Amino acid sequence: MSIMSGFCQISPAGLCVYSNEQTSSITGYSSEEMLGMGWVKAIHPEDRHRVVAKWKKCNANRDTLGTSFRLLRKDGEVVWVIGQIAPFLAEDHRVLGYIATLSDVTGRKKAEKALQLSAERFSKAFNASPSMMAIYRLADDRFVDANNSLLEAAGYSRAEFVGRTVTDLPFWVEEKNTRNSITGLLQGKETVHNLEGRFLTKTGEVRIGLVSAEVIELNSEPCMFVAINDITEQKRAEAAIEVERRRLFTVLHNLPANIALVEQDYSVRFANNCFCESFGDSSGKYCYEALYGRETPCEACRIDKIFQERVSCKWEQVHNGRPYQLYGYPIHDIDGTPLALTMSIDISELKQLKEEMLRLDRLNLIGEMAAGIGHEIRNPMTTVRGFLQFLGAKKACAGYKDFFDLMIEELDRANAIITEYLSLAKNKNIELKEQNLNFIVKSLFPIIQADAMLADKYVALVLGDIPALPLDEKEIRQLILNLARNGLEAMASGGTLTIRTYSDADKVVLEVQDKGQGIAPDALKKLGTPFFTTKDKGTGLGLAVCYSIATRHKAKIEVKTDSGGSIFVVRFQRKSPVAPQMN
Repeated sequence: MSIMSGFCQISPAGLCVYSNEQTSSITGYSSEEMLGMGWVKAIHPEDRHRVVAKWKKCNANRDTLGTSFRLLRKDGEVVWVIGQIAPFLAEDHRVLGYIATLSDVTGRKKAEKALQLSAERFSKAFNASPSMMAIYRLADDRFVDANNSLLEAAGYSRAEFVGRTVTDLPFWVEEKNTRNSITGLLQGKETVHNLEGRFLTKTGEVRIGLVSAEVIELNSEPCMFVAINDITEQKRAEAAIEVERRRLFTVLHNLPANIALVEQDYSVRFANNCFCESFGDSSGKYCYEALYGRETPCEACRIDKIFQERVSCKWEQVHNGRPYQLYGYPIHDIDGTPLALTMSIDISELKQLKEEMLRLDRLNLIGEMAAGIGHEIRNPMTTVRGFLQFLGAKKACAGYKDFFDLMIEELDRANAIITEYLSLAKNKNIELKEQNLNFIVKSLFPIIQADAMLADKYVALVLGDIPALPLDEKEIRQLILNLARNGLEAMASGGTLTIRTYSDADKVVLEVQDKGQGIAPDALKKLGTPFFTTKDKGTGLGLAVCYSIATRHKAKIEVKTDSGGSIFVVRFQRKSPVAPQMN
């Protein structure tokens, strides 16, 4: 910035006797107007008294006056000047006049004012900022300032913080790493933004902040300006959200249902563990490809409806011969992408349970009927049988004895059916005693073996170590005999019937296995239904009685069958984990 200098000569009385062009440019007065003008006339009225007082003091001491002051130009504009007035002395030290120089420093004054205003604005913004801010000298790493937000957050007073070095003030948790990171990042850069760092409060609490830094010059010294945004609560909230996300993710992944997120084009975005275990890894596959090995969507699928109508859907589909209940719900991903949340549950056991409940309901109904009318039928039959025996013994009826014997035989057969029928009674009393199932099987073996030998068949016992169970011996004998005789009747000559017992976790298992031709699917569904039979002379009550006995013993009958034969499996619940009894 160039500075304009003026020169003028002043008389001992203080009047201008000469001025150059630069003086006219500074004051706005021409050289002619300056002649005879008092030198103090152009000084701004507010500065005039101060300047004159200094001049008188210097004049008394024959010193040179040098000071800055404002001039009021002829056109009314105010300019800043640096003026020097030196006395011009005679040999006897008399003042012959004065030499004055004026330098226009208005531009510099404006720059200083602007700098001062800028500093004031920075100071206000610095102290009022909600972000924590501090400044330290790079030469000695000493803090030269800190704003109110930092002092309040850190718990220090200004006196405790300002003046201490970065090293001796326990501020950064990883002081060396953080400071080196800031310094290192500044190499070749002007600023550092959002470097995550941890700092300590006066009480020792660790806080987390995003640190931004910049090298600035303060009082001609290079300093580091640091701003910190405290994100501790944000980090805690994010950590809590992450914990909750992981918890929900774990729950979702381990739910015992096949859960998947499906996009509108049927591609699988997410599948949980159960889904992958049931259908394999579905990454990058379409749901119909992963589930059913199809090349096109399934006809029964409701995915399109979920996306188009944004409604929940429920439907059934069969996979590998097993029925699944499917549920679909419209949702949105976090980025707004529409998705379908699908959940499928294997309902094969549920369907079996429903069928079992229906069968038990039928058994209960028939059992109630049996209890109600069984005795009412048996009593008149007993009376009829008695009269037939009485008449058959008379000589007058001797010619009809064969007919009487046939009628008595049929009555006995009907009575046997009624006896079995009464076994279906729902509330039939049973007497449970602790005993080993193996003993009952062994006691029945001669009877079963005799039946087998008559039909040229064989019986094999495979009895394991099993604990005692609360059993009604008569009913269990009937259960075993019914299952064994059914198995023998199902086999051709030379076949072997196997009766097996063993423990399975908390169950004691009885198996009766034949080597017949298996049970047809239609017949399999009706097993245990009273009066259903595939035998020419069967009553259809044998298996129904077995199921009824199993129900009273809180046991469950399962059937496995194929073309190589059938296995009737009876699972008894162990009362308690007692030690096995030896055969």
